[in-house]
Amino acid sequence: MTAIGFSFDFFSPVDPLNVWVFATFGDVSPPSVFPVPAVSVTVKTNGDGASGDWKGSGISFKGEPDLSSYVVNLNNPVIGLTGTFTLKSRGPGHYNCGPLGPGQDEQSLPNIGWVNVIPGADATVDVKVFGKPLKFSGHGYHDKNWGDVPFVSALKSRYWGHATVGDYDLVFFDMIDPSGTNKVGGYALKAGKVVASTCTTGVKIRPIGTPYPPTIFTAVPTALTLNMTLDDGSHLDAVLTQTSTQINIGIYVRWIGTIEATVGGVTQTGSALWEQFAVSPT
Repeated sequence: MTAIGFSFDFFSPVDPLNVWVFATFGDVSPPSVFPVPAVSVTVKTNGDGASGDWKGSGISFKGEPDLSSYVVNLNNPVIGLTGTFTLKSRGPGHYNCGPLGPGQDEQSLPNIGWVNVIPGADATVDVKVFGKPLKFSGHGYHDKNWGDVPFVSALKSRYWGHATVGDYDLVFFDMIDPSGTNKVGGYALKAGKVVASTCTTGVKIRPIGTPYPPTIFTAVPTALTLNMTLDDGSHLDAVLTQTSTQINIGIYVRWIGTIEATVGGVTQTGSALWEQFAVSPT
């Protein structure tokens, strides 16, 4: 699925006021991927949370001051985009190398900030996309990137994703910066408690059947392996397998799929979303 004008598209104009909608249905229809234009944006803080209104698009969100929940409202009946979805947090969020709070380094790469306020959530979705109902309860997630340089200039390649399997909510990345240095990170909740948090070691992500690191010339993988060391020294070993491609613009691909993970000899299955950046020719 392509998306002309998406944020990481090298070849088309990008409107920073657009709200991008990605909707994957449970039938055989392809994902719906499209921008909704706005005329202005207002974001206000409220305690540790925030609210935002993309005026003219009919799309807004509201976060609680304690980051316990977020609600996204869709109110654009002209294009058949209506309804709400709600995220109720399962555990504490984090920065790249530490918990939420003052004094933490907010950078995941030089000039690029990142915060993960909801690593795992109970999600409730009740919306219509082009008038087609999409309603379910499942797993949710919320983070935010920002920076003062183009994101794709800050790296050569990156795998990033999040997953829910059994009692675990996982966040993970494995990337190569412009100097060729490998940077990794991992975060895990078990029943809402932090059981892993690292930004230096203990995480390895590799594509199955394609080279690592990926380049603009390598094939796109359909599965990944994830190995993560938890804080107690135990190991989580997993395979992520795609079931749907949400977007593919060459240098950037995002999938949803399944995860099969083993910890302490116990194997469980769950759901996952992950992405690949491959912006370098070598």
